[in-house]
Amino acid sequence: MKLVKGIAMLVASVCLSGCFYVQLGGAIGGAVVTISPLGDEGNVLAMGDSTTPEDWVAAVGQPAWDALADRDQLLLIGTADIDVGAVDPAELYLVSATGGMDYDANRDGLVDEVPTPMVGSLRAVMTGEELLAGNIRITALTELAYQGIRGSIGSADNAAIIAELSLIAASLVQDVNGDGEVDIEDVAVWGFWLGEDVIEIEGDSYADFLGGVRAGIDDEEALAFLDNLINGDPIAGEGDWELTLSGQITGTITVPVPETVIAVTADQVPRTGDTEVIRESIDQLVEESGGAPVTNVVVSITTDTPDEVVLEVSFNTSLPGLGAVTYDLSYRYVNTGGGSDAGSGDGSGDGSGGDSGLPGAVSGQSFDLIYCCENTGSPYSNGDMATFSFAESGALLIDGVEIADSFIVRGNEYVWTDTANGFDYALFVLDGVFKEVNVLGIGGPPFYGQWGLEP
Repeated sequence: MKLVKGIAMLVASVCLSGCFYVQLGGAIGGAVVTISPLGDEGNVLAMGDSTTPEDWVAAVGQPAWDALADRDQLLLIGTADIDVGAVDPAELYLVSATGGMDYDANRDGLVDEVPTPMVGSLRAVMTGEELLAGNIRITALTELAYQGIRGSIGSADNAAIIAELSLIAASLVQDVNGDGEVDIEDVAVWGFWLGEDVIEIEGDSYADFLGGVRAGIDDEEALAFLDNLINGDPIAGEGDWELTLSGQITGTITVPVPETVIAVTADQVPRTGDTEVIRESIDQLVEESGGAPVTNVVVSITTDTPDEVVLEVSFNTSLPGLGAVTYDLSYRYVNTGGGSDAGSGDGSGDGSGGDSGLPGAVSGQSFDLIYCCENTGSPYSNGDMATFSFAESGALLIDGVEIADSFIVRGNEYVWTDTANGFDYALFVLDGVFKEVNVLGIGGPPFYGQWGLEP
């Protein structure tokens, strides 16, 4: 029996080093796995099915299968042996796994007697080089990473997409492979056998997402989960919030500012990732009022901390009886019921970088940086050089020109908003060391490129 078990585990080790592995809660057996060029998903280059317990019983016999521990069985279930010889090592591909059964839906490490049907799909973005090397894991984490770059498919080059994937990875996992960096490789190598303590998603939220994928949530729901994970839930979860609305609405006359200008209240605190939703709310409300389509819309979260959120909104329209109207509004939310001491560029924070609240590694420091990973719409070109200065006051200067005088903390990044030009500059510091500055749209995606130290 020991010999049979050894043979079975040898089969497992060979498959796990050269095959595909599909996992949600546990191993997904019976899934259809396909490989397509990224952006041309209808062009299936290769496909196969992930293995089920029945497949392995047929291969090694019932006694040998029953002799394996549950963990060893779960390492075998969900594997797929697919010939990927047709792929180009330099190109990006989408690996999709659809259907099948989850054989450890409750994630207790035991093979479920009755597996749970998998209605949804899991996807992973991989280079051809990675596919040829094998050891491909298709998991909930790779699905979230895919959702994060889905909007860039067709407009961004491969380098920009890979950079964007690595940016997203920092919100999903820790340094799984132990190379001192958190990037997309850490997402790609994670499997249940490495444990969930390296996953950066809170346990209940992670379980909810797994259940949603299992039930077949659509792409927009999955993207919304990722957005809330990175930028925070738009519904205030803790504390009591007070809303102060200021500004003016001007046209032929100046009119009072009603709280219903935007569909947000003290019970619904907007977060950095919600700017597009707010834009849609403005369009809807103006349309319902009989107004003309809005123009010159600017929606910006200028402060986003657990204790204070400031939303700035301006736009133009034309309303019945008023004619041309300009809205210039400020919504300030203050948490009066307690919260975190997380800092922003106005002086709050842990003080490690002096009054600015920036990490000591960058506060009051300047860095000569080079631009890479240029994407469509980028304000810079690959190879551009610039000096970034992070003032002790919290301001960001590029080549001596002030971009913004304060920042917000968004996840594990420090973000300055260039409202005049429509860009965010997101500083990433890892383990007290400067890593990079990502150039994004205001509030998050799209990813335009990255400033980093010269190699």
